Amino acid sequence: MRQSPATRIRGAMFGVFAMSLIACQAASLSPSSSPTRSASLGATIEPSASPKPVTLPRPTDIPRDGTCESGHVCLGVLDAGKTYATVDFESPFTLTMPMDGWENLEDVGGIFQLLPIAYPGDAIAFFRNPAGIGAGAASAGTGVDQLAAWLTANPLLDVTPPQPVTVGGLGGVSMDIRIAPGAQNQDPGCPVQVCVPFFRGVDQTPPSEWRWDWGSGGLETQRLYLLTSADGVVAIFVDSFDGTTFDSLTKAAEQILATVKFG
Repeated sequence: MRQSPATRIRGAMFGVFAMSLIACQAASLSPSSSPTRSASLGATIEPSASPKPVTLPRPTDIPRDGTCESGHVCLGVLDAGKTYATVDFESPFTLTMPMDGWENLEDVGGIFQLLPIAYPGDAIAFFRNPAGIGAGAASAGTGVDQLAAWLTANPLLDVTPPQPVTVGGLGGVSMDIRIAPGAQNQDPGCPVQVCVPFFRGVDQTPPSEWRWDWGSGGLETQRLYLLTSADGVVAIFVDSFDGTTFDSLTKAAEQILATVKFG
């Protein structure tokens, strides 16, 4: 469920809803300078007397031609075999695309997303300095181990045990996240039956003002990487909008992340 303005595309469910609509990937880039997506994917959902769905159909309004989010720079459509460098993301990195079929529509201080063109709503989303939101957020801490322990203990989420990983020279952990069976909705604006927000990132220091919110919604299934960098934590979400593409998406993500080099 994400919400990211720029991420008109997905909104990581939560914001995503709007953006990812369900994906609470809703990476909500919502600085004044950024659009808002369940992280940006964004469709407006009007109240309805009908019961909310378990999941939403994939969004149809995400550009497939590499058109940047309004007001943002981006890398556009990415070519297989070509090496790219982030422009504005504050933990800069390079990557060499191992396959065609992907695009980047926004690159801002705290958010960078890779989107598979054939599966709108899915994403590999990079974020800076996540902080916990929701019940017990005060105990979430700011380090990789603290954030991982807090997520794992959240009764509203089904989280696999953290596994040690290294991505682009940064060490950390990875875990898979879904909504826990029986969890109750935690977001009044949720477009599906259950949404659980759990992360937020904010930087209001001009000129790199940005904000994002992230969580999970419906059948969304995510793999999260939490990495320790010299100036904070980098969170990478490999987000399957409705869970159906999780296996193929994580395989593609492993190939892409193997080419990432931070610094």
